[in-house]
Amino acid sequence: VFFLGLFLLNSSCWANQEDLVISGVPSLAYHKSNLLFTLGGPSIRLSKDDLSFSLSFFPTLRYQTKSKDFSPVLGFGPMVGFKNYHLIMPSYYWSGAWRLADGLGYKF
Repeated sequence: VFFLGLFLLNSSCWANQEDLVISGVPSLAYHKSNLLFTLGGPSIRLSKDDLSFSLSFFPTLRYQTKSKDFSPVLGFGPMVGFKNYHLIMPSYYWSGAWRLADGLGYKF
């Protein structure tokens, strides 16, 4: 629903596409019992044709499936993209330890 809402907002709600441009890579990542929602953040990016690589910060909303709690967390890691599809591998620090998550994203 979240991704569908962003897609509809970016593609059909504005008559002139130059008025509003949504940039970022909405992504979902998972680590054990934590679901991580991110829109991507600042990054250093290299790209050639349809392939891209970046080191990025990931401001994230973490959902803990066991306790049903939401909390903000900041991640950092690589992101590899082909066309509009991206693989993210952010590392997060919470509860005294670093955790590596894997996820997928789509650039609108």
